[in-house]
Amino acid sequence: TVVEAGAFVGDTALYYASQGANVFSLEPDINTYGIAMRNMNLNGELSRNINFYNMAIGKDCNVNFPLSKTGSGGSSMFRPGEKTIEVRSVSVGTFLDENHITNPYLLHLDVKGNEFDVVKDEALSEFQRIRLEYSPYLRKESMKLEDIVDHLKEYGFQHVRVFKHN
Repeated sequence: TVVEAGAFVGDTALYYASQGANVFSLEPDINTYGIAMRNMNLNGELSRNINFYNMAIGKDCNVNFPLSKTGSGGSSMFRPGEKTIEVRSVSVGTFLDENHITNPYLLHLDVKGNEFDVVKDEALSEFQRIRLEYSPYLRKESMKLEDIVDHLKEYGFQHVRVFKHN
């Protein structure tokens, strides 16, 4: 089982599904989500193993999510936009509970600055592996890679592989 947050247009979800995974993907930008849904329709067989949600991952609340002007995948709660859409945000723990996910294998995070909040959720300890991109330049407050790594180590992860976005 793979949980993917920041799913963009569904290409990575389709890859994971092609490898036999049961995928749960979250994409908060409604425009990008719409493209992902078209991609799911074009890939009927693979998309049967993918559950797609128009929501954000982070804290349990509703957020006003800025929409990307270009659809380039650069949407972020920390990047201002001319238009916003109210979207549900859930913690990792809430998402796992609501979807009855037990023993998940991989958490794939590409949440453009929100990873610093997501890693504070103890539910990450339920995953065997975590893949994340981090974007410290999007946050006004000083956030460091060490903050992410420290949280992951608290949850029992001994080997941390982190990709710095851009």
